[in-house]
Order: sequence, then C-alpha cells, then structure tokens
Amino acid sequence: MNAVKKAIVARIELKEELEENGQIRKKNFKSLNELWTDYIELRKDSLSEKNVYSMTNSYDKWIRSSIGELAIDKIYTADMQNIVNSILTTQKIENSILKKKKKPRTAQTIQQLLRPVYNYAIDLGIVVTNPASKISLPAFDNTMDFNLTDEKRKDLYKAIQSYEIEKYKGIMLFLYFGRRLNEVLTLRWENIDFYQKTYYIIVQYSKNRKRQEYPLIEPLEVFLVDFGIK
Repeated sequence: MNAVKKAIVARIELKEELEENGQIRKKNFKSLNELWTDYIELRKDSLSEKNVYSMTNSYDKWIRSSIGELAIDKIYTADMQNIVNSILTTQKIENSILKKKKKPRTAQTIQQLLRPVYNYAIDLGIVVTNPASKISLPAFDNTMDFNLTDEKRKDLYKAIQSYEIEKYKGIMLFLYFGRRLNEVLTLRWENIDFYQKTYYIIVQYSKNRKRQEYPLIEPLEVFLVDFGIK
C-alpha cells in the first residue's frame, strides 16, 4: 500500500513539474553508487527484506568499489564485463582447487543487478542505452544430480508409486526417469505414441531446442493407461 501511495505522489509531482516547467527535470547523480542508492530506495517497498539485503550485499561486494564511483554515462559494457570475467576466473580457480563444478551464478547476478538500474537511468533520461544488456555470460547447466544408492532408489520408486494423487504421481514418475519438470508439465497426449511406445518433447520445451524422442517404458505406459486420456 505504501508503495502505491509513493507511486501516486511521484506521478503527481512529475505532472505538476511538467505543467509548470514544460519538462521533467533530470535527477542529478554524480556516480553509479548514487543512482543505486536511489534505485534501491525506490524498490525496497516492493521487495522482501531478504531480497534487498541480498542485492545490496552483492552490489557492495562486486560493484561499489570497482565502478561505483564512475559517472553513470561513462560506464561501458566492457567495464561490467571485466567484473564478470574476474568472477568467472576466481570461480574457475576455486573449482580447480576444490575439484567441484560451481555454477557461475554470481556472474549472472551482476547483469541482474545492473540491467534494471540502467533501465531506471534510461527512464530518468540520464542515458539512452543499457550497457548491462550486452554483458556476455557463459551458458551453464543448472541440472542438479542426486546420487542415490540402489536401495534408496527402490525406496523412492515405491514412495512415488504409493502416492495418492494420481496426477502428481505421474509427474514424479516422469521426473524419476529423467525428464525435466517443464518437459513433464507441457507434455500432451498427442506427443505420446502408444503404438510405437515412444513420446517426444516438442522443440519449444526441449532443453537444447530440438525435438527429443524417448522410449515409453512400461512404468510410464502403465500409469498413462490407468490415468486415462483427459
């Protein structure tokens, strides 16, 4: 409610300023840090405290001291890319030491922080383009692997088979046999061939943007036949 009131007040002020001066006066920010402070103040009523804390923490850690004191219109994609590259290099070294594969989520966060801030700057008339939109990020697989013992796999399968709500039991069965959630939720009856005992994921919902065909193994076929075409 407070956010709505603030928005209404801001619109009234802008309207009065436009009527009085014939134009809206630009806000004067000397640096990206000043713009960030104004932006986060504007957003804090529409975000949870946890989100505000997380965003501020990431900004302070990676952006504030590196490019934060620069003028907003003097910061280029290359400056932002240098931060991202530094994060990726650090993670690569850590992965080598820990012998683990960490996802470059922090690098992605830089773009997620700066893109809306520069959209805000565009709205204010400070800049005309958004340099954050051109940051290059590596593609990464966010699949999570769960290594279970054979005994645990059997227990999980039994638990799924005994689940009372049929629809959700079917979803979990497809997940158990390797499909991604979005692939299961968008699967349609016309994508299933009972005669050939196959089913396919259409291009729009396939991870690699290609039609993917899979065998309709017996547990899935039995479930679908029992569930019935609805």
